[in-house]
Amino acid sequence: MRINTILTRIALLLLPVLLWGCDYGNVIQGRVVEFNKETGIITFIKEESHDRKNPRYTALPPVTMRMPKDPHEIGPLPTPGGRIELNVKDNFVLVYDHDAKNFKKIPFTPVDIMTDVGRSHPMVAGKTFPIIEKDKRTVQVYSGRQRLLAKFTVDDDAIQLPDNTWIAGDEVRIFYKEEGQAARFMNITLTDIYKK
Repeated sequence: MRINTILTRIALLLLPVLLWGCDYGNVIQGRVVEFNKETGIITFIKEESHDRKNPRYTALPPVTMRMPKDPHEIGPLPTPGGRIELNVKDNFVLVYDHDAKNFKKIPFTPVDIMTDVGRSHPMVAGKTFPIIEKDKRTVQVYSGRQRLLAKFTVDDDAIQLPDNTWIAGDEVRIFYKEEGQAARFMNITLTDIYKK
């Protein structure tokens, strides 16, 4: 038997032993529902579908992590929000209820639903959403991911909710090795990973 074959077999036998105990880290993705800039603590709802085109932010309980210690590992800071899902097929908004630590489904009546609306569209560009008219009980929101501009009415209780209830928190991706401590933070809502 040739020496190269023997060395290769020994290397293959030793490889699992050498790799055992190595921690390469983990990646987690979520939608931000709370962010404390002073403490650097971020709370988000974990994505569980692993479908890049149709993510599902529905895993409870929320995940809480501390931002990376190295400031060079932190991308644009996140904007938190309560809106988890905007469903114009079944006419509801799924929001995260901080007090109940659970989701709440808010039904709505559509007023105007526009599809295929890009961020540069005149109805969206330069505007800040949500646009809330409490006297008319209307809320207008924009979803860049869905390319959807939706205006709808809600009941008296829902229109009294805080404005950030209707904001979709930024989508983030975090690399970590230690539970509760991010090693790298990326705001994928504000970062175009395909831009050259």
